[in-house]
Amino acid sequence: SLVEGAEASEGAATIYQKDGSHYFSVPKSALDRTLFWSAEVARYPADAIALLGTEIATHAVKLERRDSRLLVRSLSSGSVRISHERGTSSADLKMQPIDIAIANAQIGPILLSFDIMAEDEQGDMLVDATAAFSSDIPDFSAKGQIASTGLTPLIVDPKRSYISQATAFPENIFVKSHLTFMAQDQTGQDRAVSIEVAHTIALLPDEPMERRRFDPRVGYFATEVLEFENASGAVSEKTQLALRHRLVHADPEAPLPSDPVEPLIYYLSPEIPERWRPYVRAAIEDWQPAFEAAGFTNAIIAKDAPTPAEDPEWSVNDARYNVVRWIAQPVANALGPNVHDPRTGEIVSAHILVWPDVINVFSDYYFLLMSKLDPLA
Repeated sequence: SLVEGAEASEGAATIYQKDGSHYFSVPKSALDRTLFWSAEVARYPADAIALLGTEIATHAVKLERRDSRLLVRSLSSGSVRISHERGTSSADLKMQPIDIAIANAQIGPILLSFDIMAEDEQGDMLVDATAAFSSDIPDFSAKGQIASTGLTPLIVDPKRSYISQATAFPENIFVKSHLTFMAQDQTGQDRAVSIEVAHTIALLPDEPMERRRFDPRVGYFATEVLEFENASGAVSEKTQLALRHRLVHADPEAPLPSDPVEPLIYYLSPEIPERWRPYVRAAIEDWQPAFEAAGFTNAIIAKDAPTPAEDPEWSVNDARYNVVRWIAQPVANALGPNVHDPRTGEIVSAHILVWPDVINVFSDYYFLLMSKLDPLA
């Protein structure tokens, strides 16, 4: 009866929207799965004087049931702990002694608690997520970003805060929170300031990808883990893992380079101006020779994002897709946030953020470097 007549969005969970409330139907199969929760700024306050970056916080989490409550527990306290002994194929995913020791030695904090309002015969649990996502969740707080306006954030006004979007996709859910903070300016005057925070909660792969150690001679980003009983024989060692996409040869016996099972597709978001689209596309596909040297043909492809008429289910907010976005703010920068598996460094999806003024920066670079050599400079 709670969700009767509600608008439903089905995917990794089912999200029901009714009378301004948002209910999540969480499948029993999601319990004790490793999830990735990422929060970032979707829209900044209009009077922001600086850009501190879009990412707010990321946590590996799992869902636990305790009687009539559904708990969200962080697995990201300190370094993610792994062992070399544990295999990466489904046949090898059995608990080794060191895995038992790791599990017994740490416990992460509980980030959120939801009352289970109803349960069906499959054990799927219904919770009301309205209050949580209409507030400033402490471990995903936007107060630091509010401070970039020059204001001191105080508390969120619940009457001026709400969930502006909640969508379920096959492997993740996306929730956008519109938060209005009460704040003070430098003179002590009270001010209201609004910000939108985008939350992505994604299922991580059942079969972890093979890990690759980060090497500073190669330009990868990295994530740090605390590895026990590693291949070198160390009892424990902090290890950096390279962040990389999963590429697998379609035919392992074919001469190299050869095609992957699935290429990396980077979509150009609809808001990229037409004059720049050919160059953004070229910048992506200029990586093809590097992938060919690494053994893969047709490994990375640029595509225009499908229109609603072409694919009404496609969304830039779906964490399954790699997307290049164009951010209309006067900032000379570009960023590459990504959703990755903290256990292995596998990039599940990436979204490249480009601010237009970065083009002026590269124009200046080119003039300074090439003005004596290239008349076009």
